[in-house]
Amino acid sequence: MIPITIESDITIPVAFLSSQINVMIVDYIPFIATYFMIISVNGSALAITVKLNFIFKNNFLRTLLNVKYIYAMVYYPYNRNCIRLMFIK
Repeated sequence: MIPITIESDITIPVAFLSSQINVMIVDYIPFIATYFMIISVNGSALAITVKLNFIFKNNFLRTLLNVKYIYAMVYYPYNRNCIRLMFIK
């Protein structure tokens, strides 16, 4: 990495780009995180209750979504609170 000078500071290009991306998406990060939580909780609920075939045939989806019942019971109320808080603003 070659250091560059930006506004009298010396930095590397990767750090500069990451700070610029952070500035652009800082307002959207809670929505993005909530979206992924909703998808994972709903996918886990489908894997536990319906036992969809394509989830259990795919090793990645099976290990990602087929969780123990106690984890699903802990995450479900948290997911409902996240959805409610997301729309309060």
